Amino acid sequence: MIKESEIKRLLRQPEGQFLERKSCYEYVKEKWKLRKASEVAKDIAEVLSAFANADGGTLLLGVDDNGNISGVDFPEDKLRIIQNASKNLIKPTLRTEIDKIIFQKKSLFIFNVNWMPDVYQLSDGRYLLRIGDSNMPFPAEQIGLLKSGKRKAVSESRIEPTATWDDISEEIILEFSKKVGIEGDAEEILSQYLASAYTSVTLNQRIFVH
Repeated sequence: MIKESEIKRLLRQPEGQFLERKSCYEYVKEKWKLRKASEVAKDIAEVLSAFANADGGTLLLGVDDNGNISGVDFPEDKLRIIQNASKNLIKPTLRTEIDKIIFQKKSLFIFNVNWMPDVYQLSDGRYLLRIGDSNMPFPAEQIGLLKSGKRKAVSESRIEPTATWDDISEEIILEFSKKVGIEGDAEEILSQYLASAYTSVTLNQRIFVH
């Protein structure tokens, strides 16, 4: 179960390479209106495919651009459209961890994807790559080359069984976190990103759609 402190971190942390927040509402004619579930699903697919084509990331659904927690208020049949976005709107099917939580009496959804070896395409034919806080159109061939380089780097890396925390430079980890927009102490950052970069390649079968 996701802790309240983790939700607060996702709300506080600026959007960037590994985090995106999306609302299910839009402001039309001076009032807030619930968007169509199909439109929200398309947004989800864009973000998740871009994350998967880069280094993975987290999408928090139910939060407005101004940080207001508006929630996810769709009936069950519409929720299925949203939850199946990575299955129906991305090729090949993208394994995604989905958690539904209640925070401040509002329903929120958290979508997590790790780095994957495949190149992911949207159902409309586009390929997107997460660059900073944007999902940029990118040639499939170049995404494939980037992934090949990542696979090689991981395969050539090795775990030092005798290493301890004292052998790791906290200064370098914190410097890295500032560049990519991750908040937390050095140990938290290492567990959230650097370690997952290794396990997402070697153990990606553990990722699933609820």
